[in-house]
Amino acid sequence: MAAGLFLAPSLAVPAKRDASLPRPLSRTSLIQLPEPDRRQVLLRFARGVTGLDADQYAELAPILERLRAEPRAIVTITSHAERMAFGIARARAAAVRRAIMGQGIAARRIRVVNAGMVAGVDPDVVQIRVR
Repeated sequence: MAAGLFLAPSLAVPAKRDASLPRPLSRTSLIQLPEPDRRQVLLRFARGVTGLDADQYAELAPILERLRAEPRAIVTITSHAERMAFGIARARAAAVRRAIMGQGIAARRIRVVNAGMVAGVDPDVVQIRVR
């Protein structure tokens, strides 16, 4: 055995489970996940990147479907900045706006909010929400 390594002996008796803790899921347990919210998409950008890639364009599909289904709906694009990187936040929001307009959505239906620095909010994520 290599120096510094220690192998713990296996325990033949299982430890008593604390009754106050939730029971672990069995392999056959099914978890019902909520239907995805088709009104909101969070796009994550790589640090310093302002353009959308093919995957991000695909992630906009639910937003575009909702906007087409609801002709009076408005979409809000919210970007956040990190320290003095306000230009990056604005460029990301503008790129998302252009992508949505490129799919035939009128500019009057798109609102852009450059929220600046907000504690606890990831500056590399742009929120797109239909209202």
